Amino acid sequence: MKRILFVFVVVLFSMNTFSQIQNNLLKVQGKAILYDVPELMVVNMTINTQDAQYAKCAEKLVFDYSQIEKAFLKKGIPTTKLKSDNMDISETYSWSTDRERKLNGYRGFLSFVLELPYDKKTLNTVMQALNEQGTVSFHLSFKLSNEQKDKL
Repeated sequence: MKRILFVFVVVLFSMNTFSQIQNNLLKVQGKAILYDVPELMVVNMTINTQDAQYAKCAEKLVFDYSQIEKAFLKKGIPTTKLKSDNMDISETYSWSTDRERKLNGYRGFLSFVLELPYDKKTLNTVMQALNEQGTVSFHLSFKLSNEQKDKL
């Protein structure tokens, strides 16, 4: 009885071990490198304002945004490609010595994106418009167009 049980356990373990060996392997040989120069540039911009009154804080955001639009139009950059994607106005507080919260005012934040075809002339024009405006911080990135992605 012990022999039968021992043989059964050995057969069970050996079947489990051999069942994990895979004979159907896929072998790939060669080398592929995919790259392309991005066709699009993406400029993420943010405006920050602060004021004691909520309405004035919102007005400053709208005013600064309209100034940026004017700067782009002046340089010949189409503002139809300018898309706002986040606006936030929040309260700012400070703590007094008697442990009470005091409202300092409001802080506004507006982020927007400009996506244009990339070339050096357009890039220089966008950078000049942003530098002349001065009230906006920005981040520049590049990406492949949908046609480029399909091609690759």
